Amino acid sequence: MMIDASALVAILLREPDAAELVMAIADAKAPFTSPIAVYETIYALMRVNAWGAPEAEAAVREFLDAASIRVCAIADGMISTAAMAFDRFGKGRHPAQLNLGDCFAYARQDPSRATAAQG
Repeated sequence: MMIDASALVAILLREPDAAELVMAIADAKAPFTSPIAVYETIYALMRVNAWGAPEAEAAVREFLDAASIRVCAIADGMISTAAMAFDRFGKGRHPAQLNLGDCFAYARQDPSRATAAQG
């Protein structure tokens, strides 16, 4: 299961659906995320909590380790898929308003896998 930044942020900021997301991740066979999702989550924690980068990164990495979520590399082949996702669903082009992280989460998806995303 691909865990995107929206799910990580919701969990770490203890948003209303955090418990449901944690349960979905716990039930997943091999949860994973991307470096972009990790960065977006760190950025969100820095912004919302007024934390520095070391504190925000430590919180994110602690959760990733505790939840056994591995960070997968971005493969070269994902670039075209991410660009096509933006072309089709990106901000200013589609109501979905996908951003960079969303497009790479889309590109990382295998159609047979689920995604934990909030919103």
